[in-house]
Amino acid sequence: MAAGVVDTAPGDPPTATVAFRPARVNRLLGTDLPANEQQGLLARVGIATGAASTETIVPVAGAPAR
Repeated sequence: MAAGVVDTAPGDPPTATVAFRPARVNRLLGTDLPANEQQGLLARVGIATGAASTETIVPVAGAPAR
């Protein structure tokens, strides 16, 4: 058994960016959070948001594709 930590990717991963559609988030979660509050919550866990066009497909597990 080896002691210590082995890290094959010593650098930090790039910041993730997700297509951001606040109305859809509220509809899926049954919430009524303002967009700026949703962005703040995502930013806390290191996720940057970007505006999504209407053509952007955002797959959601268990939900029909739109």
